[in-house]
Amino acid sequence: MHNKEWSMQSMSRRAFLRTSGRVAAGAAALGIVGPGAWGAVEDAAEASTQYGPLGFVFSYSPGLANAGTFVGVSNGFYKAAGFSKVTTYAGGATSPPPETMVATGKALIGNSSPDVTSAAILHDGVKLKTIAAAYQLNPLAITSMAKDPILTPHQLVGKKMGIPEGDETIWEAFCICAGVKIDSVTAVPEQYDPSPLPEGQVQGWLSYITNEPIALRQEGYDVKTLLCADYGYRLVSQSYIATDEAIKNHRDELKAILKAEIQGWTVAVTKPDYAAKLTVDTYVKGQGLTMKEEDIVAATQVPLIVTEETKKNGLLTMSPRLIEENLNTLAASGLRIKESDLFDTSLIDELYAEEPSLLDGIKGL
Repeated sequence: MHNKEWSMQSMSRRAFLRTSGRVAAGAAALGIVGPGAWGAVEDAAEASTQYGPLGFVFSYSPGLANAGTFVGVSNGFYKAAGFSKVTTYAGGATSPPPETMVATGKALIGNSSPDVTSAAILHDGVKLKTIAAAYQLNPLAITSMAKDPILTPHQLVGKKMGIPEGDETIWEAFCICAGVKIDSVTAVPEQYDPSPLPEGQVQGWLSYITNEPIALRQEGYDVKTLLCADYGYRLVSQSYIATDEAIKNHRDELKAILKAEIQGWTVAVTKPDYAAKLTVDTYVKGQGLTMKEEDIVAATQVPLIVTEETKKNGLLTMSPRLIEENLNTLAASGLRIKESDLFDTSLIDELYAEEPSLLDGIKGL
């Protein structure tokens, strides 16, 4: 394996999948003029104008984690919901975070994660709520080589863990949640290139189950993964945020967005190959992602979205138990916040009460 080539590929994948557990870099407006650009615009001449245009901010560069939105636009769900066009804003290191974009009214809704949103609420005083979440299980994972696997937290003891830059707090929070003494594992600061793992410099790598292990396997390495959510690190990802004012005064519009997202995600999880093709061929075209790898990513993210609870309650819902678990994980990260200050599930609950047929699409999964 050539490290230079690997590093370029790895960092490209990392940028596309930078999600919950890593502080979102921000959101930069895209000049979207057609389906080949990142984001989407519906034909305003043909679409319903009940709500007019919608601004939707992502927490990072577009990828399969936004498949619900891509399908929602491409398949006409947003048009049917009453939006004349949908303009998305992608994350960027030099741009405002989703919380700022939403709080200042530049976007009605955005994707983020509870750790980033709670920090904005606690430290910046923004009036925002998490109203729904696509990923019920956080994709954070520990990747190890199959010849020396780390399959349970206690197997971390005495090992060297590669921790990408900026993820130190996340690593410490996982250790607290999993009951691992932080000083029993040697944390090795790294960049985003996981080549130190197959090279034997570290025995574990803090990663995403939708990212590094897939890329490593594509390079021919036999690796194993430990999903951090299975050991106490319970933090939803691809969450949806809106202001308190919008929740109060634009409820129908927000519910229309959530309906289109549910419909889009229903297609994405039941037809992951279609979601992958749409994403690669249309919404991130020319960005170096391949169908071979993205087909695997699309399938891998399904169990993060479709759980026993979402099968019962519906996609994007957050149960009281899940919210409590999220608050515990946030506390382990040093973010102590009340449920009422961070979460508001009234919109998603109302939507499913009004349209229970939205549950039908995932029956049998």
